[in-house]
Amino acid sequence: MPKQRLWLESVGLVIPDDWQRSRDPTAKEVRLVVSQLVGEGKVSIEANFHRAGGDLDVTIETGQNSTFLSVEDYAKDCDEDTPRHLSFQYGDPELVILICEYLARSCGPFLLTNNGAYFVIVSTGTTPTTANWVAEEF
Repeated sequence: MPKQRLWLESVGLVIPDDWQRSRDPTAKEVRLVVSQLVGEGKVSIEANFHRAGGDLDVTIETGQNSTFLSVEDYAKDCDEDTPRHLSFQYGDPELVILICEYLARSCGPFLLTNNGAYFVIVSTGTTPTTANWVAEEF
């Protein structure tokens, strides 16, 4: 972790104090957060969970566009309580940050990348307007 931390700091990211408690979310936590966003009206239409290949996929419809996320390797055992890597294939960047902020409340901070060129750390309290995206200069 020290190498990754040094690299993240070198590209301009501020590492939060609670970075060490970060972990991947469980499928149960993802379901809970998405349901909560729907219930709070932050997702205006619906969210559909379905298994595809080895992943548990979620398509979130917001009226304007869709956001698609995958709970990876879910089909290995379909265990709802095993932490698993998340990926977003497409969607609304503001909704992606909102989902990660809700998950950060129980899982700790998230490092998001956009095409491996832009990075942001999402912690509890991060909003789409306060998210500090930085670009890696190649």
